[in-house]
Amino acid sequence: VAYLLVLLGAVFLPVFAILAMVWLRRESAVRHLAALKARVVGVVLSVQTSDPEGAALVQKRAYVLLDDLHRYLHHKRPYVRHFFLPYQTTPDSSIPKHEQLSKVSRETGILQRKLHLSVRDLHGSVQLLHDSGCSGRHIDALAQQITKLHAAIEQLMAIKEMRTPVVLRAIIRWGAVVMVPVYYGFYAFNGYLVTSNGAALGILTVMAQISLMGILDVITRLEDPFDDRAIDTLSVMEALDQVAAILVVPSAQPQAEGHSTASYLPEAQISDAKGLSVQSEAAFMPPMPPPAGLARLGAP
Repeated sequence: VAYLLVLLGAVFLPVFAILAMVWLRRESAVRHLAALKARVVGVVLSVQTSDPEGAALVQKRAYVLLDDLHRYLHHKRPYVRHFFLPYQTTPDSSIPKHEQLSKVSRETGILQRKLHLSVRDLHGSVQLLHDSGCSGRHIDALAQQITKLHAAIEQLMAIKEMRTPVVLRAIIRWGAVVMVPVYYGFYAFNGYLVTSNGAALGILTVMAQISLMGILDVITRLEDPFDDRAIDTLSVMEALDQVAAILVVPSAQPQAEGHSTASYLPEAQISDAKGLSVQSEAAFMPPMPPPAGLARLGAP
């Protein structure tokens, strides 16, 4: 019994602790993404209703914000899938190993700055509604909505950057790869001497190891809840499609079958609305596939 308690405390409890951490991280991301969608839709539709003439700039800023948010959350972190290797040993044919983390940090910083600039520009576009005759009370209400929208974005950014502690990863790595097979091997041998049922204990060893490795695979795939290469992670593209379905102009509703998904927000309009060129990040990262729904929006 003492041996089993040691095994449970040293291996299985840390495994389930990490599983709970990554799953709660995913559930938190779901809530904040839902709040983000509601805030964006509320701001854009409120401006369209109260001030149709001044809504064009706010809509453009909102589209740019969604574009930058997608680019940031969709950015792949090369080290999240390497659960059994240190971050620094992630293979990359074009960049030396010691520069891998520096490259990821540089790309992340660029995407974060672009996203923060989009939030600032959205605030500025709402303040400009005062010149078109919008009431100060309504502008204050919109500013509060954008502040809450910014809070949801910051929560999503914190979840994107959050990682399981490296020491805890190392404990799980050692326990799952070394401790469990060796311990169960001796346990099966001793059990064979006592019960003469070594075959059953051997099968138990294999089944326990397969189950443990399966849990570790789930943990690894949920490490980044926005990495859409895994089944159980969140799809930012689907979330933006849902926003697009609400904000799309009725006359521009797509056909039920075969609507175009080839284009994103036009880059010329994004650059015009933001005052920055989206091509500036091309030196650091390859182009990404756009979400399907925002292709239907089109800047006003």
